[in-house]
Amino acid sequence: MDGALQTLSGCLWYAVMLLHCFFESLWHLVDECQAAPEEVKNAPKHDLGPNFASLGIVEHPAGLCDVRLEPTPLPHPVEFCVTAPLKKFWTDGSMVNAESFWLQTAAFAAVDESQQCIYKGRVNSFALSSFTAELYAIIFTFFCSQGPILIYTDCKTFVDKFGTLLRERLVPKGWAHSVWWKELLKVYNLRSAVSGDPLRVQWIPAHLCDNIQVSEITDEVAAQLGWPRQCLICNKLADSHAKAFALDLAPVAPSMFTVLKHEVFTRQACLARLNCAIGKDQPIKNVYLTKEEQAPDQEFSVRSRFPEWDWTPDASLFSWKPKHTHSVVDCCGSFSSDEDCDALQSFILALKWKAGANLSVAYVELAFLFVVRHFRFSSVAATDDFAVLVRHLKRMFDAVCAQRNQGLIPGRHERDQSHHCGRALPRGAIFGFRPFISTSELEGFARLILEGGGRTLKTWRFGLDAVVAN
Repeated sequence: MDGALQTLSGCLWYAVMLLHCFFESLWHLVDECQAAPEEVKNAPKHDLGPNFASLGIVEHPAGLCDVRLEPTPLPHPVEFCVTAPLKKFWTDGSMVNAESFWLQTAAFAAVDESQQCIYKGRVNSFALSSFTAELYAIIFTFFCSQGPILIYTDCKTFVDKFGTLLRERLVPKGWAHSVWWKELLKVYNLRSAVSGDPLRVQWIPAHLCDNIQVSEITDEVAAQLGWPRQCLICNKLADSHAKAFALDLAPVAPSMFTVLKHEVFTRQACLARLNCAIGKDQPIKNVYLTKEEQAPDQEFSVRSRFPEWDWTPDASLFSWKPKHTHSVVDCCGSFSSDEDCDALQSFILALKWKAGANLSVAYVELAFLFVVRHFRFSSVAATDDFAVLVRHLKRMFDAVCAQRNQGLIPGRHERDQSHHCGRALPRGAIFGFRPFISTSELEGFARLILEGGGRTLKTWRFGLDAVVAN
């Protein structure tokens, strides 16, 4: 990590565009300013590091930050020939190190009918995702084509959005990468004026051939999967080229990402202590803790990061328990297995509730309790994605809440779509009651958020495993 601590000179990229905001905080420039370019305002919120808001510091070399903040330009459209024959292409995009804004790396690839990779390259945008790479791959291929083309893609989102674009003939407000979409529509309109349909897009399911080699994709295999052999081979090749190029471009290999994250968090904690010593009256935000700093007797404790939480709930006030023992199968049996219904039933019966109009519980809190109290859903056991668990539990809990007359939960139920207490809790809660959560469980939940939660639930699994083990 020698020399890795750099002041973010790349913030001048924003300051030049937002001159009247130059003297406001760096976080305001990238997260709040209403004068920001449309691409920035429509971008998802990013965790730029705990020391960025107050100190303008990120824990990566300045050169890496410069590369990350440099958007990839669209190619200049080539001259279009009306009489050129229709050509077919298969495109794909890939991204690695998705959990870190500064280490995110994306690439795209396009394969032609001869199974050759004719285009590949880096994709960069402030709002970077796998979809960004998929979108750029299709636009790049279209702009570089001299005649009408048919593109096969496994990105259903693009196919749906492209259909909307052609129907409306304008880019809907709020679309990410709106500048790219507007350029795509502009070139499509110019070419369609001389050629009826210059770009056609066909969706092909992803991962059809993940477990077999290209050489093993025979006519018989293709017939079983219901797609032409050429489509399956070329789609797999496009996916392979995009993934390989993204790995080649990544500044840190995904296998080393966890190691780097630990080193960065250690340095962040040191800077946070320095910031605390300089201004004790200022609240510390976005602080990641090392294992040594999680001890409750340390001044730098997890409780101080969430002062709005009730850290010492009175267990005697949580006295409500189900008055009936109706089966959860009655509510969830149509879309959940009997094993999952039994698990949720046991979980609900083990909870003690406190009813009140001003009380609420976030779905992610319920999912955390579900895991740390050693309950499991059979349908989620095959994945390490914590987001899948939250969505599955939320769907089942909503079904139970809709049947309040069965007496499984107290109070009234309302959905909420706003952000909830805490630094990074995801959206979604139910109101009217709250289960008892012990102090030790609250501390484990707080550590999970601070250590590895960020804003992406997919990153929670490694931290959750540690909490359960403890």
